[in-house]
Amino acid sequence: SFGLSVVKQENDSKGRANRRRVAVGKTGKGIGTGFVLSLVDLEFPDPQIERLWLDFLPDNAVARHVYTKIGFVEEGLMRSALRFPDGQRADLLLMSLLRHEWQKVHEADGALSALPLKFKR
Repeated sequence: SFGLSVVKQENDSKGRANRRRVAVGKTGKGIGTGFVLSLVDLEFPDPQIERLWLDFLPDNAVARHVYTKIGFVEEGLMRSALRFPDGQRADLLLMSLLRHEWQKVHEADGALSALPLKFKR
C-alpha cells in the first residue's frame, strides 16, 4: 500500500500550510494515520509554519477520524467550496492543527510519534 499527499505553503508570511490532497491505498490498517502523522511531522519543524489546515468532503468519515486522532480541530463547514468538473458544487469541512497542539500530542503520547511509517524529505 502507498500514500500520496500534496502540500502548499502559503506565501503570505502568516505561517500557514495547506495539506491539499491525501490519498492512501488501503484503509483500516492504520496506514493512513501513520502516513498523515509523518506528513505533519515534516511540516512543523519549519519554524515558519504555525498552522496546518486541510479540507475534505464532510461525508468522509475515515478522513475525519484520522485527522481528529492526530489532533486536528474542526473549524467549520465551507459551503459550496468545491466545484466539480461538471459544475456541481459540494461543501468542504475545514480542520486545522496549530504548532502548540502538535507539540502537545507529541509530549502526551509518544505512541503516535512511534508509528512505523516515517517519511523523509
